[in-house]
Amino acid sequence: MIGAEEGTLLTHRLQMSYGFCTILCTAYTFTLKGPTPMTTTATPKVPSPKYYWLTKTDAGWKRIPCLIETIHGERRPKVPTEYASNGRFQTREQVNGKTVWRNLTDGRGQSVTNPILARDAALRLQKAVGVRMHEAMKTASDELYTVYSAVDAYEIWLQDKGRDEALLQAKQVLGEFLGVCRKASLPITRITDISEEHLRVYMRVLQDDGKSLRTQANKYDRVIFWLNWVNDEKYRRERKRAKGKYVQRRDYVDTKLIREAFPAPEYDRDAPVTTYSKAQVEAIMEAAGEGDPYMVVVLHLGLYLGLRMQEIKFACWSDVNRHAKTFRVQSKADLGFRVKAKHERTIPIPIDTLEVLRHWRAKHPNARLIAGTGSDSPNKHLLRALKRMARSAGLNCGHCQGCQKAPYECREFGLHKLRRTYATALIRTGADYKTVGKYAGHRDPKTTKRYIDAVNVTSKAAQKLVNTLDFGD
Repeated sequence: MIGAEEGTLLTHRLQMSYGFCTILCTAYTFTLKGPTPMTTTATPKVPSPKYYWLTKTDAGWKRIPCLIETIHGERRPKVPTEYASNGRFQTREQVNGKTVWRNLTDGRGQSVTNPILARDAALRLQKAVGVRMHEAMKTASDELYTVYSAVDAYEIWLQDKGRDEALLQAKQVLGEFLGVCRKASLPITRITDISEEHLRVYMRVLQDDGKSLRTQANKYDRVIFWLNWVNDEKYRRERKRAKGKYVQRRDYVDTKLIREAFPAPEYDRDAPVTTYSKAQVEAIMEAAGEGDPYMVVVLHLGLYLGLRMQEIKFACWSDVNRHAKTFRVQSKADLGFRVKAKHERTIPIPIDTLEVLRHWRAKHPNARLIAGTGSDSPNKHLLRALKRMARSAGLNCGHCQGCQKAPYECREFGLHKLRRTYATALIRTGADYKTVGKYAGHRDPKTTKRYIDAVNVTSKAAQKLVNTLDFGD
């Protein structure tokens, strides 16, 4: 018989022996086979986007696989030459075993036909569905070294910030800037290649095209702002990688030196606003009323509601309150539209405009957009439509540079000029500057004051004053 104390002691000895044998077996196995490899989760490799060109042929709609070309170290789709005049980019994905085709669109939902924009849209689409960017593209974007990776990163930043108007302008100006430099045999591969000579050539081309000094200065400032953003973003990323350690700032491009060597074009920032005269308004409305009811609607939205071009493009029937006779200017996230400066407003609708909208609604009962295309998408050619209508009606001035060369689009006619005419008409009617600023969506009273000054110069009181000048005895 074994006592209780002897049994407990025996149990402890057996446990110690078992543990010692386990250690010996583990050590023997480690010696023979080596350490057991750690189980790691492999990062799934994301293939590059597969691009297709959707085009309409004699045999119907057809998707043509796009060849991939490498320019400045970046892969882009190549538009099929024989179908380049008609089509748009698409990508193909496999979702739950099914093939899904997606249209590549820009920040405003418009189909893209430019290879650079198509590549940018494909990468954003991958990011939106939770897929990491292609490794080579991601590395280039992180380094901000090549010029195109810097453009992409800047546009993505603008989109994330919700600055849609700035995004649209950035795509236009930066694409134009790089294209002009390439044609002038001043190609830009790296950010450090940019100098004042590139901006000098860009401004010279804009001047030869007849662009105003204000337009030249605005585009100059947008290029400089992009370069400053690249410098700031590079410094921010280097500080983040340094984890709090001191990092000496070294800019890619010295924009201060560029401004000193070639300053921005100067223009009169206090120049009076230009508006349509009463005769021009009547002529435009008469030209549209003779057979273009669509342009009648567009003109009413600009002349009698004072909407900006983007606000006209994204105006929806849900914005119209027929009972209260008001129009609500508001952002539409699903369409990628945000009101400028996030300044939403409510505008009273004149009875005549309400009647025009009622007739137009009766013809398009299922449409969402008021001035949309036949497929109920935003019309990105509103300005061109207005200029062509003016040319067809014989309203071109015949003197500006736009009238001197094809397509003979007079610069006297513009959509924003409709809005300026609306604001000055409110002032002439007797509205105070606060009401004008509220209806027009001005955040800065100085903007409204420019319209007041323009009206005061042409008022009857001003004419009476100059017609009764007293030069003394």
